Amino acid sequence: MGIGTSVPEFSINLAAVFGGSPGLGLGTVIGSNTFNILFIIGVLAVISPIVFKKEYLVHDLLFNAGAIFVAIFFAFLPVLGGPYFYGITRPEGVVIFLLFIAWLVFEIGRGKEKGEGSSIETKFVGFGSAVVMVLVGIIGVFIGGHWVVSGAETLANALNISRSLFGLSIVAVGTSLPELSVSISALLAGKKDIAVGNIIGSNIFDFLGILGTVSLLRPIPFPENMSFDIFMTAIATILLGVVVFVGKRYHISRSQGLFFIIIYLIYLCSLFF
Repeated sequence: MGIGTSVPEFSINLAAVFGGSPGLGLGTVIGSNTFNILFIIGVLAVISPIVFKKEYLVHDLLFNAGAIFVAIFFAFLPVLGGPYFYGITRPEGVVIFLLFIAWLVFEIGRGKEKGEGSSIETKFVGFGSAVVMVLVGIIGVFIGGHWVVSGAETLANALNISRSLFGLSIVAVGTSLPELSVSISALLAGKKDIAVGNIIGSNIFDFLGILGTVSLLRPIPFPENMSFDIFMTAIATILLGVVVFVGKRYHISRSQGLFFIIIYLIYLCSLFF
């Protein structure tokens, strides 16, 4: 589910890096993660206090933090042999993508050990209908990604703001709406594990799956003006860890959720000022 709701970010990154706007794609990933952690988890906690399962929190939240710090490490690791290049190169992309595969295998294996999914009701459609739905969905998402990049470039130029800033704010929030709607729906259905797991899974896929895949196709340069923003994502992850591991452990209260939302709104305002 985390991967599925991150397909818009994936399509935008592909369109951006091949369309000559890598800052827009990278800004979308970074901004989406900050929005997911601070705003969406904050909203979920305000609706209903969140209680985490220890076994999932320890593995997934730590993997989420690790994914972000690996991306930061490679983004700021200079490459010798000419001008320093700050960004993610193809060899670094290989490492990041392999980490994504390792996480995916680990999650599938853990799910099988727990016997998860055995009692889930599934709605089946015909094979032909399923093929058409998948193909039309994939085509639609990638056409939409191209449209978003083209429109974002035009609006950024008209408003005289950088494409990176546009990706960090407007595009990032827009591509995170699937995560928001899925998580709220799961929460209202009493499935808090799915609500939060969707967010954590989406974040891990963004930094490992998307950046790993895109950098394999074409190196991703890292704009200098996004240094604060990628560290803001790391700070948000650390803040989430502090809240759930310190004090009342494995729990996020309504007041803490409101605090997360306020922090995000302050950050969003700082982007434009």
